[in-house]
Amino acid sequence: MIVKDPRPITESAPAAAVDEDGPMETSDTLDETSFRALAGAVIDRVRAVVDAEDPDLVEAVLEAGVLKVQFASGPPFVLNLQPPIRELWLAADRAAWHFRWDGARWLDKKHGGELYATLKELCAGKVGKELPF
Repeated sequence: MIVKDPRPITESAPAAAVDEDGPMETSDTLDETSFRALAGAVIDRVRAVVDAEDPDLVEAVLEAGVLKVQFASGPPFVLNLQPPIRELWLAADRAAWHFRWDGARWLDKKHGGELYATLKELCAGKVGKELPF
């Protein structure tokens, strides 16, 4: 049974799933339904954090399952699901990250950075403050 992390989204810990019946699932073992639930929680959390900010600084727009984080200037950041390979992809500032679920966190498969920490750093560079992902 998969249980969502009960901590509010304002805490800095990533949303996590706990498998009470055994080892944690990873992107390699998640079925599509579980992946969509975990990834959907990420989209919801990012959207909630951005929506709590001044829309003149940053705004979240969800279209066809793709979350665009738009800023006062410059291109948006784009966060979307890749269900066939169980990844979340982030495009920002001419760079891209492919995050995979390790059983507790979403980690970039190339550099190992954690999703919320990456978003916090990138968004701080655009809005001048850290957002509480």
